[in-house]
Amino acid sequence: MPQRYKKRKIAGKTYSEHRLVMEKKLGRPLRADEVVHHIDHDRFNNDPDNLTVMSHAEHSALHNNRYPRVKVCETCGKEYEPAPTKRARSRTCSRDCLRALQSKIAIENNAASRLPWNA
Repeated sequence: MPQRYKKRKIAGKTYSEHRLVMEKKLGRPLRADEVVHHIDHDRFNNDPDNLTVMSHAEHSALHNNRYPRVKVCETCGKEYEPAPTKRARSRTCSRDCLRALQSKIAIENNAASRLPWNA
């Protein structure tokens, strides 16, 4: 199983290397409410210029907003909030709208298959 982060052992205790690098850069120990963020998202790049300190809330907002919380339904145009685990693929606000979208796609695919090859 690959490591999540580079580790360092000091006096028999294991530390995350990125936290040690940031503490050295700041010249003080990190507080419990501080998180070290890798700017380039490469968790093995512990260059001090690639690290920044932020709160848990800021770090969570940065990583959890990859897909928008509010989307617009492709069928009816209404704004809706998909379930957090479905944000990436959700396209409609309800099952009725999903069925309508699937019907529209099926009709378009069927019509495209009837086009002559040498159009």
